[in-house]
Amino acid sequence: MPRLVTSWLAEQPTWPSATQQGFPPSSRFIELNRGVFTTAGSGLTASMLRDIERGAPIEADHIVGDLLRRGDENASPLVRLAYAHLKAYEARRGREMTLSGKAA
Repeated sequence: MPRLVTSWLAEQPTWPSATQQGFPPSSRFIELNRGVFTTAGSGLTASMLRDIERGAPIEADHIVGDLLRRGDENASPLVRLAYAHLKAYEARRGREMTLSGKAA
């Protein structure tokens, strides 16, 4: 597991974004998810990662962009950085699709 991901998971002890929106996760949910995402060899991957790996469209604005648009003061700089990278992926994919004559 990349250290960046485990660091982000470690700094989210109360998952403030969900709580701020009225959906506080239970401590059991948090611990189960930490285990799934940080266990070496876990076969679980995020659907957006699978989309990126196969060069498919992603929902950067619908997922990460929405979090930022809600004005979540708890959004870490890593969330903003991830959003910038996702938008760069979308722009690059769009250029490649245009150059190849395929629909984005």
